[in-house]
Amino acid sequence: MWRKARAAVLMVVSAVVALGLCVPPAVADDNTDDLYWYVDSTGVRDAWKDGVTGEGVTVAIIDDPIVSDYPGFEGQDVEPHLLVADGETSCTAQTPLGDVTLSTDLPALLAGKTQGAIVTHGTSMAALIVGNGQGYDGNLGVLGVAPKAKVLAYVNGVTPLGPIGEVSIHVCDNSQGEHVAWNRNIRAAIDAGARVVSMSYINGFVNDEDVSDYVYALQHGVIMISARGNQDLPGADDLVGEPTKNNYFPGVVTVNAVDRDGNLSVLSDTKDGNVSILSPAVGAATYEQTTDSKVAKGGGTSDAAAVLNGYLALVMQKWPDATGNQVLQSLVRNTKGNDTGEAVLDAEHKRGFGQVDLNKLLAVDPSQYPDVNPLLEQVMQRSEAHVETQGMYADHSAWPEGAGSNTDAFPYEIRVLKNADMVGKEYERQKAAWAKVESCRAEGGVDCMQYSATATASKTDADAGSSDTSASVSSSSSQSRAVPVAAWVALVVGALLLLAACITLIVLVIHRRKAQ
Repeated sequence: MWRKARAAVLMVVSAVVALGLCVPPAVADDNTDDLYWYVDSTGVRDAWKDGVTGEGVTVAIIDDPIVSDYPGFEGQDVEPHLLVADGETSCTAQTPLGDVTLSTDLPALLAGKTQGAIVTHGTSMAALIVGNGQGYDGNLGVLGVAPKAKVLAYVNGVTPLGPIGEVSIHVCDNSQGEHVAWNRNIRAAIDAGARVVSMSYINGFVNDEDVSDYVYALQHGVIMISARGNQDLPGADDLVGEPTKNNYFPGVVTVNAVDRDGNLSVLSDTKDGNVSILSPAVGAATYEQTTDSKVAKGGGTSDAAAVLNGYLALVMQKWPDATGNQVLQSLVRNTKGNDTGEAVLDAEHKRGFGQVDLNKLLAVDPSQYPDVNPLLEQVMQRSEAHVETQGMYADHSAWPEGAGSNTDAFPYEIRVLKNADMVGKEYERQKAAWAKVESCRAEGGVDCMQYSATATASKTDADAGSSDTSASVSSSSSQSRAVPVAAWVALVVGALLLLAACITLIVLVIHRRKAQ
């Protein structure tokens, strides 16, 4: 069911983007026991002893700039990247403490050289994947779970000096005041060889132009990980996806954080139908301030996403022939306490398919499973099962360009884009491709995986045409709130309500503080 037509509101997003990093405040603690429990109590060290360290696997993060000379990166393979609009080589972010300029030659910070920062949110995320455990001044640092993996660290903006995760990201503009859409980092990471991409931030302004980049990841079997926010506001009533939000986009692994006993973080212990996996983080090593030289006990959903990224790097090294979709199939079928071999979703919609179980993932060959993204499949099936959300990913070709729609309350209205039907088409492609694989096997064929969705992704790219990452510039406007309405109508009404919308946006930025 769809809401009645109503006036559209055009919200303009300029230098500050309304989003949050998924990070709660860390707690300083001289007792360092259990700082590395996400390594020590999960089978990671046993994997290392068996030579499973993430070697040969490339993963990516999209975050604020890393501090490239952070001691925990010494000897590790961490490669910073920056996309600048119109092919320029530098960009500038305007922060409350002054401008910060980054260049494609040095798309990272140096310790103490930028507003005094020696760590950043992105630094912690990369370190949770590959960090060697060293910190400043001989102190302990953040220890990574896949120390031999390669991390591509893409910049999506700059955060100023202060508490990590409690200020908004400031976009980095070129000389013309234009910035590259953050989702283009996904495409760039995939083209650079990343098999997993984690996004430990919340962006509620995914628009029609952005959809193709998320679908590009789905086509290539690249695993996208994000996180729900560190707050107790309930999410959707079921796993139906939200195509205007990066952390709830169909097929994305949406993570919540747990402690070593499997308890949800008290900050995010709530119903959220779009959460799919629980990952260790609470009480883990992290940093509280950008000027801190000592780690603290923290760990919110951001950290949980990065830890899961590292776990999957280990799994991909262990099972190199498995596709990303097959690894996802194993992830949701082989969670802690689930011995059915099937994906079992929490009926209360708080714990998704359960807590990641690294030992099972390393023991079970994922190549036995279909090359179909199981989260995408669940979203398609469950969105059609509820009258409020039916048709979210159906054919929208009759909608005018730039139009959008809202579902009925579920428990809140979910924004649906015209191009959200690309999601449905990709799911049908994956199903058809797997049917061909099974048919080939039934007929005694060889190399039947050549027909899989992942193997045929390049043909899909050729049929659809590919976009130029370097030349793409993000839109300055968010989606309007309307059922299918022509874009010019949204612009007219939006112009009249621009002032009110901007005020609303400012309030949202203040209210939705970054989480750690």
